[in-house]
Amino acid sequence: MSDEYPADETPPPAAIGLLAQGIGHDLSNLLTAIGGYARLLLDSLEPGDARREDAEQIRRATDRAALLTRRLLTISRGDSVGTEPVPGAARPDPDGTVDRAT
Repeated sequence: MSDEYPADETPPPAAIGLLAQGIGHDLSNLLTAIGGYARLLLDSLEPGDARREDAEQIRRATDRAALLTRRLLTISRGDSVGTEPVPGAARPDPDGTVDRAT
């Protein structure tokens, strides 16, 4: 915990927004690299290669994470964001299992 804010005091929203922006930009940089390598891998695999599905899963997960990161950055700037789920994102069912969003 920072010495700037006592344990019983909440940092101002602007400080939280700046933290979210920093995290969002760092995540965006990482996701760009991961997505780029996934695309290079896909380009190097033959159409019938069984590993293509794994590489596609990496690419799709990276795309979903990039969308979430863009939303984080939008919120951190104080802009409004829609409430629709991210396509393909995992979500809990009422029975406690995890299902895929449609």
